[in-house]
Amino acid sequence: WQICRVRTSTSVAVRNARIDSQGSTASKIPAEWDQYAKTYVCTHHGKYRLQATSKRPRQESRASGCSSQINVCVQEINKCNHTFALMITKCRTEHNHTLNEYAFKSHSSNRVTFDESVLQTVDELRKAGAKRPALSSLSLR
Repeated sequence: WQICRVRTSTSVAVRNARIDSQGSTASKIPAEWDQYAKTYVCTHHGKYRLQATSKRPRQESRASGCSSQINVCVQEINKCNHTFALMITKCRTEHNHTLNEYAFKSHSSNRVTFDESVLQTVDELRKAGAKRPALSSLSLR
């Protein structure tokens, strides 16, 4: 019951460019992988900073110093036939806060759900040229 977010990512193009610039003998990663590495962290990752100012009070931060983190990257697992796979290189699953269903369901990414027919209607309206303000004023229930 925890939402993770991508903290950093490195594209295959950047990784292959580093191999070239450093004159490394490492195998280049095929472009179809798109991403070479990603770091996923808990939504509570990072130090808490007071967000409130005199102009916009009551701004809240989810950060609470949670160190939970998962690092994944593409690695060559068979040098003979140049086979690549996605590997977990670091997995720290300890959280400094409770994990529960209520907090998970309360997260903004999980609160808004739309029926498939609503999404199809919006897609048709956008294809017909409807703009965002017109779509947001619709009551699709």
